[in-house]
Amino acid sequence: MVRTPGISLDEAFQWVRSVNPETRGRGIIEVQNPQSYVHLASGTGVRDLFASLPAVFALGQNYPNPFNPVTVIPFELPEEGHISINIFNNTGQIVYALADARFSAGFHEVLWDATSYSSGVYYVRMRAGETRFVSKGLLVR
Repeated sequence: MVRTPGISLDEAFQWVRSVNPETRGRGIIEVQNPQSYVHLASGTGVRDLFASLPAVFALGQNYPNPFNPVTVIPFELPEEGHISINIFNNTGQIVYALADARFSAGFHEVLWDATSYSSGVYYVRMRAGETRFVSKGLLVR
């Protein structure tokens, strides 16, 4: 990566102006603002910014599923926002508040360690503003 001194990568991403059509498929992004220029190449392990941000809010299926006792819960955010993720039992009671915070846009994962919970079906509910998602996982002892 070649970067003009004095600007962070986060600041540079706020100034994305264009992706050169000739280099888009090769994972190269040109980021410009009035003071700086950033060039990211695929050889650095940085993916194309436009390909790496999700288009919609989504809650992925936990994995592994069934699980014992830890599972990964993936979710996607197209923009920064406040997210809450709660675990419910089969009677609809919240058994664990997994996340209640602001997350940046992108792909995220949270872990749930269900060591102190009994076997059964559990529901994961994610709220992002007015958007809600639910998935289910099976804890097997």
